[in-house]
Amino acid sequence: MSELLELAYVPSASEYDKYFKKFRAFMPADVSAVANKQGAWVSDNYKGKGYFPMRSPLPGSSNGVCYGIDYGFRVCGGFSKHDDAGLRVALNLIYDPQCNLVKGCKTLTQTSLVYDKQTGDDIKVTSTAPIITVDGTKFIWLNKEECENGTAKTMELWSLELVERAEAFDEAGDHNDYAKSEKLRAQCNRFVEDLAQKDAEFKELLVPVKMSSEDDYETAIPQLPKAKEMQVQKDKELQDNGVKSLFEKLLNNTIDEDGLRDALKEICEQKRALDSSTKEDAILLGEEISKCAEWYEKQLENKNSKDKAFNDTISAIDNLTLGGK
Repeated sequence: MSELLELAYVPSASEYDKYFKKFRAFMPADVSAVANKQGAWVSDNYKGKGYFPMRSPLPGSSNGVCYGIDYGFRVCGGFSKHDDAGLRVALNLIYDPQCNLVKGCKTLTQTSLVYDKQTGDDIKVTSTAPIITVDGTKFIWLNKEECENGTAKTMELWSLELVERAEAFDEAGDHNDYAKSEKLRAQCNRFVEDLAQKDAEFKELLVPVKMSSEDDYETAIPQLPKAKEMQVQKDKELQDNGVKSLFEKLLNNTIDEDGLRDALKEICEQKRALDSSTKEDAILLGEEISKCAEWYEKQLENKNSKDKAFNDTISAIDNLTLGGK
């Protein structure tokens, strides 16, 4: 069994199928200006769309691989030697809700012309997708809901467009083994490494994936380094223990004032450590702490007033004169 460790890769058939219904209008990809200039094929019938290689081999074939095609499906009969496909890059990032990439996420609604296998007609479909932008390159954030509900630690991303003309899966057309597709794999990694040189935050969040020949490299498993995994957990705890939450814990006596100050300082230092942090971030954090402190004082006053009122009522009960006694 052989294994690959990659920063970036092309999608697999199972990944395509997993997100097919959810992002139906995004399955066919536009050929970027760069890819077009490099000679990537562009469809006449499905304007602006191209096709892209996947890393999944055709079972029982020595040179057949899967492709995502212009009319919005994947095919398994494409030859590995095709050299005019576009490149759809896939990658994983650590999910950090406080990072600028996540905060800058936009929603894109897209309508595409696709082929309907049931009717045999072309139809228009519309889908909505969260989009992350890195130095001008747009990526579809495929598992946003899983990240936000805590079931995924890494963000699965596909490039929105075909970013370049793809290297042939195999120039000679003699195999469909992704491990041997060295030029295509190197192209994916090089594209993402170039982006990382332009965006420090993106570079910090990049997570390599491991693939195995055991399933023909079909599954990409994020390899979160232990230190980063611990940091992700710490970040989640800090998120759970956000500024407002900390003041709530103080109000409910689950932490004391020293514990509150220590936790607030930890949040402050964590934000300071980010390369992307700015003076404005520090100011906003200070304003949030000040507002939460004011909220705490009001809640504490209300709580004390309520407690006093009930204590007075209890005292009155104790002092009731019953039966003349």
